[in-house]
Parts: sequence; C-alpha cells; structure tokens
Amino acid sequence: MKQHAATKGKTIMSQDTSATTTTTNKVSISYLDTSLIQREKDIAYDFVPATTIEDGMERMGSDPTKICAAFNVFLEQEAQELALANAGVTDQIDRKVALEFAAPFRQDAQFAIVKDGPEGSINNRGVQTERIFAFLAAIPPFMASLVARSKK
Repeated sequence: MKQHAATKGKTIMSQDTSATTTTTNKVSISYLDTSLIQREKDIAYDFVPATTIEDGMERMGSDPTKICAAFNVFLEQEAQELALANAGVTDQIDRKVALEFAAPFRQDAQFAIVKDGPEGSINNRGVQTERIFAFLAAIPPFMASLVARSKK
C-alpha cells in the first residue's frame, strides 16, 4: 500500500474491497503525548469509496476547495511516483518490514553480538542489522518478498 503525505509515520492496513463496499481500515499511529511520552494507538474506521465523481463531490459538500485539495493530493502522489521512477527508484523496501523480516536471524550464531570479540566481529545491534541485511540482499527470493510486503 502506498503512503500519502497525510499518513507519513503511520502504518495503514486495509482489506481488499470493490468500490461499492465498506472497507474497515486500521491505522497504527505513533506519537508523543502532551507529557512527551511515546504512545502508540490502533484506530479502526469504516470507509466507503466514492463510486462516481458526482458521489464524491456530493459527499465533499460540493466544496470546490475540498475537491481541489483532493485532486492535488492525487496529483502530488502521481508526480512523486513519476520522479521516483525517473530516478530509478521503483522497488522500495519499508525499513520496518525489513527489520521484522530480519528479526529471526538475530538469534543465528553467525550474527551473534560479541561485545569484546576479535576485530570484525559484531559488537552492536547496528552492525548486526547491517550484516543481516547484506545476507538477505544476496538472496533474490527474500528480496522479492520484502519488496512485495513493502507495497502492501
């Protein structure tokens, strides 16, 4: 699934739906509360996509400002996707997805953290993550899976 500017930093998951059915979407957000404590919250909401231009306009109160803003969100997303494609960035992998995928490898002996080991040994989690990513990058089926999961 593609993320829009309004959802940066949020994970959105939705069920597959046709244009005439209600979709229940779940949004996971991470934010700082007024005490500057990191919080996470899962929010669910129902969404019924517009089936025609007239339906969409009616539901937006036929307000030209809202309609223009909706067009601009879409047009900006299209411009960004075109710029990424022109720059050769077509298969992006979401870091969160990659970290979730790498988690089981952290227990493997070849990626063990050795605090006072010989030079070249893994001495912190950042180095461990880099080595796991290098390992995964060399296996095409893993990379195809990461790309596919990042697009959801």
